[in-house]
Amino acid sequence: MTTFLSILQLFFLFCLIGCAYMFIKPSGPQDRKYSLLIALAIILLMVGDGTLNTHLTHKEAVRQARLDRPNLPGHKINKHKVKKDKDGYYYTDRADSNVHYFTDGGTITAIKYSFMPNPEHTPAVTSELTNLLDDSHLKYGNDKVPDDKTLLKGDNYNVYSPKHKKWYHMSMQKDDDGKVSTFSVWPGKDSDAE
Repeated sequence: MTTFLSILQLFFLFCLIGCAYMFIKPSGPQDRKYSLLIALAIILLMVGDGTLNTHLTHKEAVRQARLDRPNLPGHKINKHKVKKDKDGYYYTDRADSNVHYFTDGGTITAIKYSFMPNPEHTPAVTSELTNLLDDSHLKYGNDKVPDDKTLLKGDNYNVYSPKHKKWYHMSMQKDDDGKVSTFSVWPGKDSDAE
């Protein structure tokens, strides 16, 4: 559509140049009057076309923003970024099959991340949580300790997102070596968490 509009704009520009030529070198007494009327009509069409082009650009930007919206706990699921599980119990992220979204009425109630079959240490959890919550300045615990000063030793944490101004609860499932196999995050705080 944008290519068509730019071709139309070029056509209007050539017509406007033709009208200017008719105005400068008229062949008859009426040519100046007609060239002014035609030039005015072309200018109005170009302005209208620019308005249409701006409207289409804005509409495309809104559509792209909708597609780029991250899937966060407590928000509506962005179905462009997920595929439904074959059993229909959850959605799997199209970009990362380790991410599973659980919903209720189209709203994400929880996100589960699985490191299996290769469990990871807790720094990998903070890295993945940063990606999942779309916030690189997450704060851990009720006292909001920055992630670079946090060593996740426990299994349950309250996590604050300054970007979204929301609390989330995170729970990790660890193996015998203390490595994390999966972790889950959902909206809200837990009074028993660190």
